[in-house]
Amino acid sequence: MNVPRPTDLRGLDAAALAALIVLVLGWFWMTTLVTQFGDLQLRFHFYQLWSVLENPTRLLSGSGDGDTLTTVLFGGVCLLAALAVFLPYRMPQRSAWLASLAPLALMLVCAVLLHQRTSGDVLVDTGRQGSLGSAAIAFANQLAGRLTQAAATRIRLGLGAYVSFAASAVLAWRGLVQYRARAGQPRERLLPLE
Repeated sequence: MNVPRPTDLRGLDAAALAALIVLVLGWFWMTTLVTQFGDLQLRFHFYQLWSVLENPTRLLSGSGDGDTLTTVLFGGVCLLAALAVFLPYRMPQRSAWLASLAPLALMLVCAVLLHQRTSGDVLVDTGRQGSLGSAAIAFANQLAGRLTQAAATRIRLGLGAYVSFAASAVLAWRGLVQYRARAGQPRERLLPLE
């Protein structure tokens, strides 16, 4: 019987390879978030999202000059998450198939963090400012909330967000199916299924 070695990628099915290609295109080439003010459009790719998470006002002002290091580092994290789908072909353990969840997990964590960072109060009332200070903070937070709501109507998901989410869901589903299919198999049989 011709059993592929763990480093043999011939067991990679066409659907998974297509999903991986779409994922990489969605993260690194297509636009994930778009802010539009009339004719002015600010476009953000997924690999640039960490600089937006650090300072959500960049959704309204664009990326800054100091974002290069953050973008390169988070781009590396994105690349590692995408390449994690190859882990089962390098490691014979059944649990290696769970690495296929990495792209979907990264997207979900970023979505939750972006929501959390853009929906909270701008200023925190610690109670040390007295009643007048607390009233001023409450007013500022209310005003910021209204401005945020107005700005949110100008921000939308780009095509890259949709296609990369779909691709990461396909990869996660495929990894979970392969993980479950290998339940109870001897360790030496935990190589990719044909």
